[in-house]
Amino acid sequence: MFTSIWILNEKGGTGKTTVAAAFVDHLIASGAGHRIIDADTQPDRKAKSSLSAFFPTAERIDIGVAPDQLMAKPSLAVAHWDGLFELARSGNTLADFGANVAESLVYWLDESDIGSRLAKADISLDLVIVTTAHPDAVGDALSIVNRLREALPPGSRRLFVALNAAVGDFDSYADSAEMTAFADLVDAGELTLVVVPKCGSEIWRDVERHRITPLAAAAMSAEDLANRLGTPELETIRGRKALAKWHKAVVDGFQEAGLLPADRASA
Repeated sequence: MFTSIWILNEKGGTGKTTVAAAFVDHLIASGAGHRIIDADTQPDRKAKSSLSAFFPTAERIDIGVAPDQLMAKPSLAVAHWDGLFELARSGNTLADFGANVAESLVYWLDESDIGSRLAKADISLDLVIVTTAHPDAVGDALSIVNRLREALPPGSRRLFVALNAAVGDFDSYADSAEMTAFADLVDAGELTLVVVPKCGSEIWRDVERHRITPLAAAAMSAEDLANRLGTPELETIRGRKALAKWHKAVVDGFQEAGLLPADRASA
């Protein structure tokens, strides 16, 4: 069976690509052999929100349609998503979708009966919606979860919501209608919640600016990383440790949730 991990949300700035990059690093290290796909309306490989900025070999799906046009008419991207289906049928995939294309993707999944087609092709579809502790982001995450549930029949997909604590924890939302709805879906076996902890690394922004993933930064020597970033050595030493700890926490969380494969050494 091939596996497809697709990461999305309609709200930008939720840390979606950061989470996707952590997945890619782990999949490469574990030898899982996934094809890496970066799908957006903007063919900008240098944008910090682009997975291609961290992994230049990622395959691009550039929609070539202005975001406002795509929102007004989601069907404009259907032909591009048909190509994505062919990629998914050819092997394991991990795809990071820009916020501008999420609505179009859901439209395509629904109109093209993708759930049944993937099931017939023996492809497991895992959808990860990343949200931060912000009212708009949480609301958008619930909205897209519900639309994915409608577009894809049970048994054709697994749904995960990554609660990214980068800008704050979710304690204040515990009693909100959105979190209550998430909890009900978890109880019904239709959703898995995974907490992505905040990274306390002093060099987080420096690493991101230089398009280095946390795992790649942690693998460099403190001296080489400090020279690359232009950061003080002791700050870099502490920062590397925090980056490694964050990456492990993210991987552990999604391994426990059954999304990511075991480490190569323990497989």
